[in-house]
Parts: sequence; structure tokens; C-alpha cells
Amino acid sequence: MEHSTGAESDEPMYLHVAGPDPKEVQRAKELCEDLLANVRQQYERFKANPPPQRMESYTDGYGPNVSVNENSSDSHYEPTAENSRQIKQGDFVLIDIWGRMDRPETCTYDITWTGVVGREPSDRERQVFSLVAQARDAAIKTVQEAFAAGRPIAGWQADDAARSVIRSAGFGEYFTHRTGHSISTETHGNGANLDNLETHDDRLILPYTCFSVEPGIYLPEFGVRSEVNMLTEPGRAVVTGPIQTELVRI
Repeated sequence: MEHSTGAESDEPMYLHVAGPDPKEVQRAKELCEDLLANVRQQYERFKANPPPQRMESYTDGYGPNVSVNENSSDSHYEPTAENSRQIKQGDFVLIDIWGRMDRPETCTYDITWTGVVGREPSDRERQVFSLVAQARDAAIKTVQEAFAAGRPIAGWQADDAARSVIRSAGFGEYFTHRTGHSISTETHGNGANLDNLETHDDRLILPYTCFSVEPGIYLPEFGVRSEVNMLTEPGRAVVTGPIQTELVRI
């Protein structure tokens, strides 16, 4: 299967088996041929009866997530018949969405914004959003300064920059996930995560990579997360889209 196109390749496969004992070489060759025949058989069976497609969920690390009031307090919220809520006048709303251009090898864009419906935000909502935005901006600044200076930076260091803002304000227990994750053609990539909570990610944030910055505070009555994406290159790290500066009035 060709990764770039998703099409089957018709190029032949060659196996070279060598060794000092001709009998063992012949036995190895037979095992390889049996393995390839089995793989071919399983693949043909898979094509004839593929598994059903399903919508990827946020708990798999993807999204999307539209949640209201106390449901926005669940950072891995996924709607069900029992817990879903209609969006009504006066509600607090969190929207976490993702997408990518419909062509091979494009990068995913993954963002979260929050707002209120038909009213002005309460003082408590403003306070929590402001802290989350400050934490987000602290992580962004830490990454940008490191790249501008040519200084190596690991994922855990960016997490610490955001988490220290929230902890210093007394909300540390309500920031229940890592600050960000690697992004590639999939919503969650294989690179460094901004994480010093779920793991201690000491992998370096490399040039020409993408990742999210998404601190959050999740109180019992509502939760705030502000998510942006960053792209890096030698000497520079940039936010790829708009940065939310206040709660949206819907």
C-alpha cells in the first residue's frame, strides 16, 4: 500500500535469505513464503469484508466536542443520549473542532474556543478564561524564545510554563491534562507532547513540527480551554491561526 496515495502497489517484493547451512536457508525461505501467502490471504479477506467505519471520538484523541455548562468541565466529553444538552439562552459553550484539507499529507488544524449564549460573561467566567489565556500565552512565549535563541526545548518545559500560571493562581487541581500534543496528518502525531503531568516528555520540540497549546481549567459548573496550534522552523515558532482574547458572545 502506497502511503502517499492509499493505492495498492503492483511492485514485486523480493526477499533475500542467506546463511551457512543450505538446509536452514531452504527452511527459512519456506517460512517466508508461508508468511507472505498468509498475509496475502488475510488482506484479500479484509478487502472483501472490511470493518465498519466509525466516527473517531475525542477520547481517541481527536474530536470534535461541543459541550455546554457542566459538560464543558469534562475535558474528554463525548455526547451520549443520556448526557447531551441542548444549547440554550444563558449557557456557557465550549467548542473543540479539527479538520484538514482533503488531499494527502496535509496537516491537521485543531482548535478550541469558548463563549456564552445571549449574555455577558460572569466575573468568574472572565477570571477563569483570563488565567487560561495567560497560561496559553506563557507556553507560546517559552517556545518562541527558545527557537529564537536556538536553544533546545523539551515538551515538559512548555507544559511547565503554562501549568505554573494556573498553579500560582490556585487552580492547579483543575488543570487535569497535558498542555498540548503533537500534530501531523493525524490529530495526534508522533512528536513531542507538551506534557509534564501525564508523562514527563523530555523529547525535544523539533523544527518543522506542529503541536497544540491548550491549557484548561475545569470547574464543576463550566470548563475553559483555549487551544491554538504552533509550527516551528529553525529560529522561529509561530501560532498558525487566530488567538482567542475574550469569551465569544454567541
